[in-house]
Amino acid sequence: MSLALIIPVRDDQAKLTRLLAQAREMALFSQIIVVDDGSEHPAEVSSGIDLLRHPASRGAGAARNTAVAQVRCDHMMFFDSDDLFTPEFAPLWAEAQSEAFDFCIFRHQDSALRAQGFWGQLPADTGLWNMAGCLSSPLKRLGADGWWHLAETSNYPWNKIYRTAFFRDQALRCSETRVHNDIELHWRSFLTAKTVLTSNRIAALHVTTAEGGRITNVKSKARLELFVALEALKEAFSTWPEASAARCAFLRFCSNLFIWAEATVTADIRPALRAHAAGFIRENLPKALFRALAETDPKTALQLCLQMRSADLSEGLPC
Repeated sequence: MSLALIIPVRDDQAKLTRLLAQAREMALFSQIIVVDDGSEHPAEVSSGIDLLRHPASRGAGAARNTAVAQVRCDHMMFFDSDDLFTPEFAPLWAEAQSEAFDFCIFRHQDSALRAQGFWGQLPADTGLWNMAGCLSSPLKRLGADGWWHLAETSNYPWNKIYRTAFFRDQALRCSETRVHNDIELHWRSFLTAKTVLTSNRIAALHVTTAEGGRITNVKSKARLELFVALEALKEAFSTWPEASAARCAFLRFCSNLFIWAEATVTADIRPALRAHAAGFIRENLPKALFRALAETDPKTALQLCLQMRSADLSEGLPC
């Protein structure tokens, strides 16, 4: 089995160089593709690495989409230029090669927790991994009982190894939005996969900062593009029953995402965000789905109602 590594980058030469050095030293990747997304100072790479360029910035999602067409390996993965692999990645890849899978999802170390002396993911994601029954095994085939718990984890593109044929056959892609370009890829992956492997190995160090230019820290009107990313999934969910576990998980994820986004943006953006959130919930919460949530997860059902009311759109609420 061969593995390709895809790295989007924009004006981050020092950290890109650091990651490329680590990747070359690991000697696990048969192909490394760097996509320079319109850097002011074009990225530089050593020989043997495929370098693609966007003349103007189109976002990390578009950069990843550009790279996929150039993959020559039977497996592929994405990584951000400012993140790093941990020593756990090599044994993870060795173990995964003994199994057939559409994608393998693994755990990561969040730099904010590392700074506080803790090892692993944020508590919410750790809880979802625990509910899915996937914390105790270095490699496990994900069962139906845990499938949608892991779908609700933070939507990242770099914590998965994909079978390239699966990725292409299902026409998977990132949204080409400035923010949340990984939501569509994450959910389509779970909606279309037949075999998912999980690894409890913490195989990546994900860097987060409270401030700065990272997508996570966007506080402006650009944050509203998250609804473009969510709308892109409408067709993908159209064949699923209204009260399915998949739809319940997705609405719970969206509800919590809206709360996080409202706390992130500046005060002047919050009314528009609330209105968009209320409209999205109204459009995607049929009565059958609301009844299912009310029976199995009354907290989320109430939370969704309150989010609709918060934008003064209470007429016709299913509750």
